[in-house]
Amino acid sequence: MRRALLIVAGAALAAPSAQAQPVGRWISGFGQGMHEAVVRDVRWQEVRFSCPTPQQTRFPPAVTLTVQGRGAESEGRLVLFDVGGRSIPVEMRRQPAAEPGRVEYRLEATDDASRARMVELVRALSGGGRLVIGTPDDGGRHGFSLRGSAEALAGCPRA
Repeated sequence: MRRALLIVAGAALAAPSAQAQPVGRWISGFGQGMHEAVVRDVRWQEVRFSCPTPQQTRFPPAVTLTVQGRGAESEGRLVLFDVGGRSIPVEMRRQPAAEPGRVEYRLEATDDASRARMVELVRALSGGGRLVIGTPDDGGRHGFSLRGSAEALAGCPRA
């Protein structure tokens, strides 16, 4: 009986848990030359920063916002990042997400202006507080915590 309980307890500990992908707290990871920092809300909408190491030149740094919605691909969509009352407008490309009923807004830092905008976002988000993102297509406002953002964004450029 005791052995059966130990097996069940071990299986429960080994199973994936909600802790693996926390809601409302920034998490980060590193793999294949790319540092990623992510925060999700209760509806599994997310903000993701992808920051390559200097040796990884295949992909540019990027910010991706995935929210509920529909829409065709389009360039030049203005998304407002409001960090503690400071509004930062960011021009992003909209595209359908891999998951049905979701849309992605993406900024790839491929030139000096977009790199500067990404650095500005990283600096602002590392200060803590609350992040509210306004999306133009649905008039939506999407709120995210900045709890843990300074640590999670440590692998992203700040200059």
